Amino acid sequence: MLKAQNRMSGRLGNLEGFELERRLHRIVLGYLFTMYRLRRPQILMSVSVFSPHAENFIDKLSEANFAGKITEQEYRRVTDTDLIMKARRREDSAIVYYAVEASSVIDSRDVSRAIDTAKTLQYIYGDEATPIFLGYEIADDAQRMANDYSAGVIIINRPSPPL
Repeated sequence: MLKAQNRMSGRLGNLEGFELERRLHRIVLGYLFTMYRLRRPQILMSVSVFSPHAENFIDKLSEANFAGKITEQEYRRVTDTDLIMKARRREDSAIVYYAVEASSVIDSRDVSRAIDTAKTLQYIYGDEATPIFLGYEIADDAQRMANDYSAGVIIINRPSPPL
């Protein structure tokens, strides 16, 4: 009985995660504008929406891979990221890249993935890159990792179930 409950709980968590990824671009933009005072955002790549900037982004990433600047694993890590965005900070107009991972419960693997993506983006573009985590809750070890890296954490309320 306990195994079946654990499996069902895992499936529910996966469904919550998929739903969060589907709504990610709508949720994250408002939070990032408020948290980081951004202007001129461009979604470069997203799991949930088409981006007119995706082709140029993937081309630059592919060129870095072909030139031996990043490995196949780094290439895959970046392309598996839930959302990648570029924007300018209002106070200094600096370009900043954001690597966003969404998960119903943010764990240390999510944190490691977004940090790795941010490092790769910073290496390729030479601009600042910040990992961001979005979810309904965050594990303690993941919160510590995010704090150590000065990463952004966005905790949102779970949607109410339909009546």
